[in-house]
Order: sequence, then C-alpha cells, then structure tokens
Amino acid sequence: MNSIVFKIVFFILITFPSFHALTKEQLIWRVIDWPPFYILHGDDKGQGIYDQLISSMINYLPEYEHQRVIMNTRRALTEIQHGKNVCHPSALANTDALLSNINSFLLPYRIIYTVDNTTANAVIRQQKSVSLVNLLANKELTVGASIGRYSSEINTLFEKYAQQDKLVKNNNYDGLIQMLLTGRIDFLVEYPPIITFSKKTYNSTILTKSVAITELNDNEFLAVYFACPKNDWGKKIIKQINTALLKESKNKNYLDSRLKWYDDESKKILKNHYQSHYLSDKNF
Repeated sequence: MNSIVFKIVFFILITFPSFHALTKEQLIWRVIDWPPFYILHGDDKGQGIYDQLISSMINYLPEYEHQRVIMNTRRALTEIQHGKNVCHPSALANTDALLSNINSFLLPYRIIYTVDNTTANAVIRQQKSVSLVNLLANKELTVGASIGRYSSEINTLFEKYAQQDKLVKNNNYDGLIQMLLTGRIDFLVEYPPIITFSKKTYNSTILTKSVAITELNDNEFLAVYFACPKNDWGKKIIKQINTALLKESKNKNYLDSRLKWYDDESKKILKNHYQSHYLSDKNF
C-alpha cells in the first residue's frame, strides 16, 4: 500500500510541477503606490527602488512563494506585529520589528528649487545646506507645502514659521511639484527621487537643484532596513535576507537600482556614503 501511495505522489510531482509551488512557504512583501520608491503602474512598473530590492531578494530566496501585496505602513506593521508572514522592505531604524542589515540609504527631505528661479537662487545658490527656518521667514519666497506628510521636524517648522501669505498648501504633493516646475512657487521640501520621477512623467526639461536642510544635519542619510515579525519565522527570514544582501553587495552593479532615480548630484553624495558605510554591518 505504501508503495502505491509513493508512486501516486511521485507521479503528481512529475506531472504537475506547480504542485511544488503549492508546498512552498509564503512570504508576503509589502508594497505601496509611492513612486519611485515603489512603482505599481505605467511604463516603469516594477522599477522602483524597493520593487527592485524585492526582486533581488526573490532571486536569492527561491524556496518561498513570494507575493507582493499593496498595504499602507500602518497595516504592514500591524500584520508584522501579529506575526504574519509579511516583510516590509523600506523600514526605518525606529520600526517595531526585527530589522535586517541596512539594505539602502536615502537622502532625507531636501530643499528643491529650479535653476531658473532667480529669487530662490539668490538665497540658496552654492550653499551645502540651508536653514528652512530662514527660508520660511524670508517674505520674498513662496513655499509649497503638504502639511502633515513630512517628518516630525519638518512639520513642526512649517507649523511654527511659515508665513501664511507666502505658504501655498496642497495635500497633493504631485500638484506642488507641478507648481514648482511652472514657477508658481519658489521652493518646496521633498525627496529628490520623487522630483526626478515626476519630471520624467511630465517630460519636463526644467533643471532643478536640491540642498540639504540645516535643521536635519543630524540625519544627513536615512538608513533603511527590511522589517519582519519578531518570531522564529522572522528570525529565519532576516538571517536569509542578511546573507542575500551580503552576496548582492559583491555584485559591482548593486548600487544601480538604489541610485537609479536620483539626480546626478545626489548620486555622487549617496555613492560616497555607500562606499564608506554600506558594508559596515555586513559579515564576511
């Protein structure tokens, strides 16, 4: 009888290869519609910074059944804290979860302005960093802001220092970028890759510049991690992810996907930081 059962199972495995997939353990990757960190639609679908990091991990972890599921950060963290088989690819250091070694670095929010804006250039030009407080107090400058969507430090500054007659509020940050590119505002606060992606989307040839915010000098670079549940499954996955990150770092092109959506100036800044710090938590 056992021999017959074995033959039947063997026949199923040979005849239906997908049966193997059904036996694989599931690993759910959190994604969100936030280009170019995650790109879920359009010609560049799947080419976001963390889309490509997920794809890399899928290649290194073929023993799992991988699934990408759209969920906001709150839901992702809730799933992780409940011990579900969910991992979050773009978690910051303060995330309540098991964290991998660093998977990438991001430039924090920066001041963004256009090269042809004479008012902004007169104030900001050729500075390595500029005080957002001083810019907000400058009555000659009009700033666009999506109040509440920034880091706590930036939100506090906007609430405290922004001049109401020079503050253009828009809950749609994409709308603010269009206002910047058409000269309706002098500057805004944003992540550089979002500007690059928006310019590509709108076929804009307007030259933009970014400069560090003095008030954020304590966080010149944001370290980003994979986050998984604090349980045995999470420990296993994190260990495998760390091994995969180490293997990937030996590929001379490992930075390409991480820097793809940055402007040339930002790429230079980040590349130097990667070369100095990325391998510091990797074990050889």
